[in-house]
Amino acid sequence: MNTQYFIPFMFILGFFLLYIGLKIIIGKKPIIMNSKWLLVMLIILYIPLLIIPIIIDILNSELDYFETSLALILLIVLVVFIRRALNGYQLIGISGDTFQDCLSHSLENLNIEYEEKLNKMIIPSKDLTILCSMQSWSGQAQVQFKGNKDKEFINSLIKEIKKYMRNNEIILMKMPAFFYTILGVITIVMSVYYVLKI
Repeated sequence: MNTQYFIPFMFILGFFLLYIGLKIIIGKKPIIMNSKWLLVMLIILYIPLLIIPIIIDILNSELDYFETSLALILLIVLVVFIRRALNGYQLIGISGDTFQDCLSHSLENLNIEYEEKLNKMIIPSKDLTILCSMQSWSGQAQVQFKGNKDKEFINSLIKEIKKYMRNNEIILMKMPAFFYTILGVITIVMSVYYVLKI
């Protein structure tokens, strides 16, 4: 496939990755983001591979209905799978100890009683379970909500987490920041290179 069709998507992905990396480096704080933005980026990454070939076939009047149906089904399956896997919020540039302190402190600030168990926090009063996943080596954590998803409470909790990270001295894991920055720069440079080749 001609690389010119990939260029806009590569630019978008590159700037997104660069934004994450630089925000952590310049702000010197971890960031928290809704996982839906990672879902959007992954969809953008897969669009050129699955959708553009179909568009080209339509324009050339060479549409293969079986191939088209298969590609669309694959896209839908990927979106559903990734959406379930990335449900919740991502914390990038955070250490394991900071993550636990941050979550506990935020719940206490909201006067919420909770039961802490392995990789989860149970909140009986809200009929809600917070699933916690931490990858210490990569400085990334994920928070998912299971049960009664009270949006008002979840938004309040996320605000408290951001407030804690903003107002406290915490250990910053720089590896993911450098990784996202370097990957973003490489992606943008490749995009410019392909533009110059056209």
